[in-house]
Amino acid sequence: MILSSTNNSLPAPLRIAGPLFLLWVSVPALVLSHSTQNESLEELYQQALAAQATGDLKAATQRYLRIVALRPDVAEVHANLGRLYFQQQQSQNAERYLKNAIKLKPNLAGPHFFLGVLAFNNRHYREALSYLKKAESLDQSEISTTLYLGYTTYALSHYLDSVRHFRSVAKVRSDDPDVLYYLSKSYGQAAKHHLSLLQQKFPNSFYMHLARAHAYEAQSRWEDAKSEYELAQSQQPENTRLKLRLAWVNQNASGQPPSHTGDPQDELIDGSLRFLHAPPEASEVQGELKRYESFVDRDASRVSAESIYSLAENYQILSYLTSLRVFEVAPESYRAHQLKAQYYAELDKDDEALKEYRAAANLKPDLPDLHFEIGNLYWKRNRLQEALPELKQELSIQPNHPQALYEAADILFFDGKSLESEQYLLRALRVEPEMAEARLALEKIYTATGRYSESLAELKRVCELTPEDPTPHYRMATILRKLGRHDEAKREMAIFTRLQSNSTSH
Repeated sequence: MILSSTNNSLPAPLRIAGPLFLLWVSVPALVLSHSTQNESLEELYQQALAAQATGDLKAATQRYLRIVALRPDVAEVHANLGRLYFQQQQSQNAERYLKNAIKLKPNLAGPHFFLGVLAFNNRHYREALSYLKKAESLDQSEISTTLYLGYTTYALSHYLDSVRHFRSVAKVRSDDPDVLYYLSKSYGQAAKHHLSLLQQKFPNSFYMHLARAHAYEAQSRWEDAKSEYELAQSQQPENTRLKLRLAWVNQNASGQPPSHTGDPQDELIDGSLRFLHAPPEASEVQGELKRYESFVDRDASRVSAESIYSLAENYQILSYLTSLRVFEVAPESYRAHQLKAQYYAELDKDDEALKEYRAAANLKPDLPDLHFEIGNLYWKRNRLQEALPELKQELSIQPNHPQALYEAADILFFDGKSLESEQYLLRALRVEPEMAEARLALEKIYTATGRYSESLAELKRVCELTPEDPTPHYRMATILRKLGRHDEAKREMAIFTRLQSNSTSH
């Protein structure tokens, strides 16, 4: 069932707020006792501390650079200098000195953390994960590491890990709408993960039909819900609660005024529909959160159809309940409006979604991903001239947003601006080289301009990335025929036919 949005946009590079561990590493006293004829390290260090305290980062940087020149072997000085460059958004200098610090002293947690954040901000998520895991192993008490592990595992689609990390952060920052927002999103993605797992392992099971019926009922797709409930009932014909749900759906499907389904009596049959028609009171939300957290913890290692179904439903409930916490602690926040917008967008209620997105944008116009979500909604509805300004606004905030680059390129190509479209696609691929749809779009531009060797190179790469997709083979066959390479074209057409047959038979 869809009670809240499960939009999977990657978390954006975030500004660090609040105290972070090892912001400034204490320099050993032994180092400070060293002095030269003209300068005292102690004096330079105290000057750097004073500059830090007043926010004069440039002056603090100059003092630390002088200390490094005098004592290049002190890891803590490199760590502090890297931190200063990080704060001034000079990422190359920050990375240089942070790496110097861990070469000199590998067990300093702070440099690993900041290198992880730098990698995350550059969308190098696997590299970020490696640094952050190392920082966590060196200092398990710092909540900022856990928070960024949540962001990074979410970006890598490791949703069960992101749930774990965000849950840990929420225990400390229970009223932080940003943390609750990402926890809700992680729960929603965990629900989708288990629904996909149920489809893979038990595609025709009672529980798969029940899960589909819930999703359709939540979307008021009554005929589809009716079909799935009937299939479920054929497998459990004596289930009384299931009969009530089917009767309820039948009445809605026929246009009759539906009778009340009664209070939910069966956690299994009602699942996440339990809250659809009767949301919990605000005073009940935290208790329900704890209860459903215990349910997913209980079922986490089980592999039966029933347990996977329960995990999908209960994670969806947790996503919904956590979104209610956002509305409770910050009802007029940009996160509250963003969650409502995403919910309406999934229900195809575009006007309501756009109203909520605009409310969020008025509160925080530079919120990463927000303008992409608006542009993406327009793009999916083929409202291209409304989409493009939003996508470009997103790119002014996040220049390396790959999906925004791709969708903007798509609109520019449609408008006949092939050269500009090509540049956007190349930018997207520099960030995300495995983005098959961007390579297919690039191939269209190359083919349209007669750059066939480049077209074939892109299509071969797509074949490597998506070996079951027949599309690139068909396109390759078309280009090879134009080039007079008929035997190769026949081979590609044969592969296309085989893959096409496989896809239609499933």
